[in-house]
Amino acid sequence: MGHPGQRIQVDVKFVPSACLVNSQVTGKQFFQHTAIDEYSRWRFVDVEFISCMEDILDIYETPYHPAVPVVCMDEKPYQLLGEVREPLPMRPGDTQKVDSEYIRNGTCSIFTFVEPLGGIRHVSVRAHRTAIDWADEIRQQAKARHANSYQEPDNADPFFHFSKSDHDQAKPRNAP
Repeated sequence: MGHPGQRIQVDVKFVPSACLVNSQVTGKQFFQHTAIDEYSRWRFVDVEFISCMEDILDIYETPYHPAVPVVCMDEKPYQLLGEVREPLPMRPGDTQKVDSEYIRNGTCSIFTFVEPLGGIRHVSVRAHRTAIDWADEIRQQAKARHANSYQEPDNADPFFHFSKSDHDQAKPRNAP
């Protein structure tokens, strides 16, 4: 997967699928080596990083059990844009005309929870995104749908660090 101290850029969306398809894939196929936004996306591979990634992949490989589903969580900031001028109505045979000017009406945050093996998806929108909003979304999901689930955030922020030990501590006593 890489060597401790090696500098790489991780394409998180590619790593889990690559690991599940073929566990013997070489390190170069796990990672995307492009210098886009070098300061926020480049990470140094260390033993802790490798251990956490392997823990997440172990969770993804667990067989589906409806009582303890694996739930993937993602959040995204979204810009709310308005029109400066009234758009022209479309006419038959014409393409849609879009004005490049817009009014910025603030932002919101979109929270998505997906249970891929169960075929369930839930999306909610909040006016802002704070650690309290994030925790409230997790709490609501636990109460409403996934009380016994392993929840894994996608591209977790530095102040939201999860490891397999966190999941083991949160695992309900009656879970298989």
